[in-house]
Amino acid sequence: MLLCRADDGEVLSHAGAAGSLDDNAGEALAGLVADLALSLAAAPGSAVEEATLKLGEERGAAGALVGTHAVLVVLYTTAGDGSTSPERVKTKIRRAAELLGRLMESAPARLS
Repeated sequence: MLLCRADDGEVLSHAGAAGSLDDNAGEALAGLVADLALSLAAAPGSAVEEATLKLGEERGAAGALVGTHAVLVVLYTTAGDGSTSPERVKTKIRRAAELLGRLMESAPARLS
C-alpha cells in the first residue's frame, strides 16, 4: 500500500517489505501514480479516478485518487483459488479512497 500526495508525489504513508519490488515494478508504480496525479492536475472535474496495471503473471496494482489531495495504490497478488481478482481489488480501493478522501477533507492542514 502506498499513499502519495497528488501535487508532488511525496509518500505520505506506505506498508510492505522494503525491497520487495524490482526496478521495473517500481517504475511502473511511479507511472501509475503520475498518470493519476497528472489527470487530476489537467482536469480536476473530469480526472481519471482509478487505474490498474499488471506486474507480471501473478501481481498487479490498483490506484485511485483520494479526493483532490492524494493517490492511493495497492499492490496485490492474484491467488490461484480466485480469492483475489483485479475487480475485487478495484472495488475495495475505490471504497478506501472514498473514506480517506472524507478524512482528508476534514483535516487538509495535515497534508501540507
